[in-house]
Order: sequence, then C-alpha cells, then structure tokens
Amino acid sequence: MCNINMEMTVPLMLGFPLKKAGTDEFSNPLLECLRAAHEELTPEILQGYLVELEKLEEIRNKYVKRFDKVADKRELVDRLSGYYDALVTLNKKIDPTASKISLKFDDAFDEGSYFRRTRATSGGLHFEIFCILFNIAAAQSQMLSSEGFPGDEELRVGTRTYQQLAGYLCTVQDNVALFCYDEPTPDIRIDTLNALSSLMLAQAQELVLMKAIKDGKKSGPIAKLAVECGRMNKTLSEVLSRDDFKWMFPRASVIVAAKAHGYMGVAEYFQTLVCHDLKKYGEGICRLTKAKEFLNAAAILCPLEFPRNLKSFQESVETLLVSAVKENDVIYCDVVPKYEKCEELSGFRVVKLLPFSGNFSSEETSFCRLPDFEPSEEKLLEQQASLTEEELSTRRSTALDLKTDGLLEKEVRLIRRRYSFKRLRNLHTGRFKRCLARQNIVLARSTFFHCEHFVASLQDLNRALHLNENYVKARLKRAQVFEKLGNISDALQDYKSVLMADPEQKECLDAIEKLEFSTVN
Repeated sequence: MCNINMEMTVPLMLGFPLKKAGTDEFSNPLLECLRAAHEELTPEILQGYLVELEKLEEIRNKYVKRFDKVADKRELVDRLSGYYDALVTLNKKIDPTASKISLKFDDAFDEGSYFRRTRATSGGLHFEIFCILFNIAAAQSQMLSSEGFPGDEELRVGTRTYQQLAGYLCTVQDNVALFCYDEPTPDIRIDTLNALSSLMLAQAQELVLMKAIKDGKKSGPIAKLAVECGRMNKTLSEVLSRDDFKWMFPRASVIVAAKAHGYMGVAEYFQTLVCHDLKKYGEGICRLTKAKEFLNAAAILCPLEFPRNLKSFQESVETLLVSAVKENDVIYCDVVPKYEKCEELSGFRVVKLLPFSGNFSSEETSFCRLPDFEPSEEKLLEQQASLTEEELSTRRSTALDLKTDGLLEKEVRLIRRRYSFKRLRNLHTGRFKRCLARQNIVLARSTFFHCEHFVASLQDLNRALHLNENYVKARLKRAQVFEKLGNISDALQDYKSVLMADPEQKECLDAIEKLEFSTVN
C-alpha cells in the first residue's frame, strides 16, 4: 500500500472581516482629557500633543474608517499595530472619568442595506483599543488566507500566528463588553469571539497536520493530528450552524463542516496504513471504506469550495480501496469487521492559545514622556460628591451586580490563568475608577490577587479601611498580610478587632493563639 503525496496541496483557510469606525470627533476630546489629567501642561506643550493626536486621527481615518481602500494587508496590520500601541500608552495618561469620549464602531459582519443602517456600538477609548485589536486579528487572518503556505517557514509562521490571533480575540472577549456604552454588536459578543478564536486554533492545528504529512512523519501520529483536526472543526461547525450564527458565517459554516468530515477521512486513511503495518488487513479495508465515506460527504457538503488539500485524498482513497480489497480476497483472506467494532481513534492537539503581551512594539511614542495618570483620593471624592443621586444609585447597583453575579471574579480567574500580575493590576485599577461608590470593596478584593506582592496589598487594604473602617473582610486580610510580613503586633491588633466585630470568625482565635504563643517563645 503506497502513501499519498500531499506535498503540493494547500489548505483552504478562512479569515473574518474588520470593524469600521464611525465619523466621531477624536483629537479634541482626547486633548481635553489630557488637559484635565495634567494641569501642569502649558498651552505650548498641549499644542504639541494636539499635533500628535491629529496624526493619530489621520491614521484612524485611513486605516480604521477606510481600511477597505488599503490593498496591502501587511501595511494595514503594521499601521493598526502602531496605532494600537499609541492608544494604549495614551490611555494610561488620561482620566477616563473626566470626559466621556464616544467612539462608534459598526458590526463587522453586518453590511447593512439601502433601507437599513449597519448595526453599531459606541464606547470610550478602552472600547476603541479592543476594537483595534479585533481589527488586527481580522486583517492578519485575511492576509494568511490569501497568501498561502508554500514552504516550511510559511507553515511554521502561520501556525504560530493563528495561535496568537486566538490570544488577541480572547483578550477582546475578556474586556470589550465592559467598555460598551450600548449593547455589544453580534461580532463582539462572547460566543462570537469564542467561535472566532476556536476557528484560528483549528486552522493552526490544520497547518501542523500539513507539515507532518509533508515531512513524512509516521502514520500513527499523523492519524492522531487529523482526528483532532476533524473534532475541532466538527465542534466549530455545530456552533456556526446555529441560527444566530448562520447569517454571519454563511460560507464558513459549510467549509468548516466539510473540513470536519474530510479530516476524519484523512485520519482513517493514515490509520489504515498503521493497520497494514500490523497485518490487520481486514480492519484496514474497513477504515479505508469509512475514509471514502467521510471524504465523499465532505465533497457533497462543499462541491464548489471543496478544500483543496482533501481532494487528492478523495481520489487516491478510492483507488487504494479497490486494490486493497483485491489483495485481501486473493492473498490475505482477512475478515473485514464492522466499523463499530474498530477501536475509536484518539486525537492529539498540539496547538494552544498564545496570550497577548499587551503591545506590539517596545518603541516609545510621544505620549511616553507624560507621567501615568494616578487619581488622587481627593479628586475621586470630589467626583463622587458631584454625582447626582440617580448616578450614585446606578453605580451602586452596578457594583452590587458585579459582586452578586461574580462577574469580576470570573474575569479575574480567566486573566489569572493567561496573563501576568500587571494585567490583574490594570483590571482592578479600571474597576476602582468606575465604581466610585464601592471603592473599598474593589480595593480589598484586589489584594487577593496580589499573590506575593504583600507591600502593594497592604497599601490597598489601608486605603480600603480608610474609606470604610468597619469593613471586616479588609481588616482580616490586612491582619493576614501583617502576619506574612512578620509584623506580629499589628497583626494581633487587627485579628482582635475582627473578632470583636464578628465573634464567629474562628480563624481569628487560632491566629491569635498562634501569634501570642510565638511572641512568648
């Protein structure tokens, strides 16, 4: 039985569209934010920053509003990456609560019509940042789908890039909905972003399989890679075939379903080679028959866009099956079992989501010269005092919803698995700025995620207790931090205060006994 030469075949890869920005005022509102955050800036310096903001607005107009006019996708990705880094730096320099910037983005999948406008969502600078990250992922996915993978280096780079794109989309998924002023458009819903991330990972696995076949790896491992390709595409096709996804992915849903069947056929073919080596000729014929069924089903599902890298398998499997049956009838006379009696193939996934580092370049922008904005407690209290009763009630309700629903904890758990302490710190800083009415809770909760950063934890706990000295949980955590830092007297004092406020805290009794015993000895 001979191998199939897959060296010249190229997989059919899928991209997704970009979001188009609305015609919003950009530079002047951001200049006002800079002026409010840095009162020491002179008019001359502010004028210089206005020039820089106008340059950013030019990039926004060309590469975010009218990206469809840019023919070179690599240029588009490079420009968007630089724009993203500049926005991230700028965002650290301003107070997002000082001025409400409204930036609008259309739904990437909704082209609208003559009688109906495209759906859109607006948000602040944070929202713009994550929409740009979405567009970078979209532009790169389109670039990969159009350029192809002619050589080993292209396959290697493509595999890594798809895993990075999954990381970009996961970052957008974890953050973008938090900064929308309106209901998120369908393209940035959690389930949509999760589906796109899964698509990128499935295509990365596909490239690994192509490389393994091209390098002539052993049939057993190739079969496992192909099985995982089939299963990943099958899971994805079930999602894309839902009614709320069909209109977004009319072409992709069919191609992914065809790939799901096709790669299972590829897996059965390579498992047939394993059976031939083990002299299990009957099982080999059974699996080859199943491979033919899978590949024919893929061709029926997608006759016009049948994945190019599967077509050679379909043609060769039919020829091999005829010769294998003849050989078995004349030479081996092995019993051909039913497919249900054959051992189920196990998959092997080698790709994973690569976390986004937070920026694309280490080069400094003109905004790096400004110090990062750090809101003083006096200003925060002034802002809180300026809020109306209705605004206070709304913010209090939002904070309580975060606490009740566990949304904050869920987000932090996700980011904690994928990102660094710095990302966690930034997340809680954002919560602190937005939830003025519940700052003490936000501060106290942030200490749990400081890990071994006890000094930073202590600073947050002191601020939390300054805002609400009767906050028992914060005092208990501060006692635990004091204990870890070796400050026994302060730890004892806090433990005793907690016990007086809440006699049910039995862990305080144990801690007090242990600390008093250690001081005596």
